[in-house]
Amino acid sequence: MKNRGEHQWGDLAMRMQRGGFTYNPRTQTYPTSGIAVAAHPGAELKVPHSEGGATLGDIRGFVKGSQPIWSVQHAAGKGQEHIGAWRDEAEHKDVLDLPKVFPETPSGHMKSRQALLLRNQESSFHLSDYHTELNPYHAKTRELYDVHGSGDSGEQKLWSDMPSEGRKHDKRRPGPSTNLLGPQREGFSFS
Repeated sequence: MKNRGEHQWGDLAMRMQRGGFTYNPRTQTYPTSGIAVAAHPGAELKVPHSEGGATLGDIRGFVKGSQPIWSVQHAAGKGQEHIGAWRDEAEHKDVLDLPKVFPETPSGHMKSRQALLLRNQESSFHLSDYHTELNPYHAKTRELYDVHGSGDSGEQKLWSDMPSEGRKHDKRRPGPSTNLLGPQREGFSFS
């Protein structure tokens, strides 16, 4: 592991340009398995593409500013905060967040679904095969797939019936390292 202050800044910026990443800042690695669920919705940084999208300065500021949250090591299987980033082409913005990554086990899958409900998140992201699992109880999903909550079992879709869609724009695959520079974003903090 590198010294804590020497994150792979250029590599993170390149991966952001290619679609996104999930990064473990404690080990300075990119996990290839697990189920990522945003753990701190209020700590998301959204940068419109009209402003150039997320820059190296945004990424650096987000990683450093969120250190008090991700530096805490939890017990195995409880989910660990990572740095997540992706290009949301549909809404024309880049997003940086702090997902917890749960193991791809039956228990981890159950805990990821609990986290989806607890934090009212739209979806989780499976790192091993790059697919998104929608939260059938989220208002946006219910509207999109016409899921009604009237209580009639015939009108409700079970979790297993909900579509699982891959994010074509969410390419969290490794890329070559490069040194990209960009301006710092003002006005964002983790306080």
